[in-house]
Amino acid sequence: MLPSRGLEDCICPLFVEKVHLPKQTRAGGGTCGMADVIRRVMVRQVVAVLGVGAVGGALVGVPPLAASGRPWAGGSVVPSAVVSPVKARRIAAVWGGALTYLPRWAPKGVVVTHWWSGTCACGTDDNRLVVQFVRRTRRRPAAVINRRAIFYRKRGTFETAWACIAVSGRWAPGFDLLRRLTISVTQRADAGRLRALDLERMVASAHAAPRGSALGARFELPSRSEVARMARAFRRPLLMPAELPRGFIYSDWIFAARAQPGYDDRRQLSVAFGRDSLFARITWTVYAGADRFDCPNRTSQRWPRRGVIDGRPIYVNEAIHGVSVWTCLPPRAAGNVQPLEAMLWYDIRLHRPAMLRLAMRMVGKAKAG
Repeated sequence: MLPSRGLEDCICPLFVEKVHLPKQTRAGGGTCGMADVIRRVMVRQVVAVLGVGAVGGALVGVPPLAASGRPWAGGSVVPSAVVSPVKARRIAAVWGGALTYLPRWAPKGVVVTHWWSGTCACGTDDNRLVVQFVRRTRRRPAAVINRRAIFYRKRGTFETAWACIAVSGRWAPGFDLLRRLTISVTQRADAGRLRALDLERMVASAHAAPRGSALGARFELPSRSEVARMARAFRRPLLMPAELPRGFIYSDWIFAARAQPGYDDRRQLSVAFGRDSLFARITWTVYAGADRFDCPNRTSQRWPRRGVIDGRPIYVNEAIHGVSVWTCLPPRAAGNVQPLEAMLWYDIRLHRPAMLRLAMRMVGKAKAG
């Protein structure tokens, strides 16, 4: 069951078709170098999309809107109902009126939903403005179960049942209030294990889960039996933290025989912790073997030590989306035959001096489970 906040399936009770834009491609070893090629591709994509009345994301343009929000600087042409003067002005605010061009025509039912602009930090030749449109069309529900309108479709080898429900919650403190969710259940149609009615009833039965956090200063680590299951899958000494930040609870774990096949072939086990939010996450990962970049040796010292705890060197990397804290253990340091690497990652929104100190302590004092 996949809850989402997007408009990809329906705007209750409307159905929205969507066309995805081409992905950005790497050039010159980075994200720079797309320039006019990307712009031309995206504009052609949008023209085709609007021509069939589906959904689009577009690099678009119309003469710039004057500060008053009424006349257009380029002449007497006024914006149409496709993009209102108010929205056109808001779009221009993140791109620049002289360079903001928006469509004056679109098929019936096409409306603006979102827009965003982006730039590459290494230059000004990869800037882009994307304006997303949807076309709303009525779609009759397949069933009404538990007073919920349930929709169903079979597309290719997949069949999906979904519903749009009213909610009231935030992804995290400070985020806008979320008022609608799309909940769906999907299966491969060729598997044939569940009937369409089964999928619809599953969606109709969805209800809110309890709060995903511990009370007060408490935290919840995985049970001993769960850690034993992890250790059996890992087949190596498994280092686990002895504490967590307040409110965090254990969520799930996943094992991979090869972390990144062809690039990093070490055994990997990752454990997820959270605190009732998409953006309050901690991932604990243990690798069997030493990475030549993460674990310094006599010939490589890429990461300076941030400290030493219980004889373990602690390394830290503060990045855009999160902070990584790790240590590298030589053979026989914790009953291990081969080197081990234990790494903790936490979301950048959690980053504080106190959080960093705790993360370093969690890594430095982790015990074999």
